[in-house]
Amino acid sequence: LAIDYIEITNPKFIPVKVGVAIGASTGTDEVHKIFKANLDKVLYFQIIPGT
Repeated sequence: LAIDYIEITNPKFIPVKVGVAIGASTGTDEVHKIFKANLDKVLYFQIIPGT
């Protein structure tokens, strides 16, 4: 899971990649769903599946 964030105060619009590792614990899926839902609401974030 990576987050592509565009710094709007920078005129060059350079994306900053931020990685978030999600483990396989029992509550992880629910946390991931909430995390993704909140980020999807923010215009300058994009969810990119990890490889």
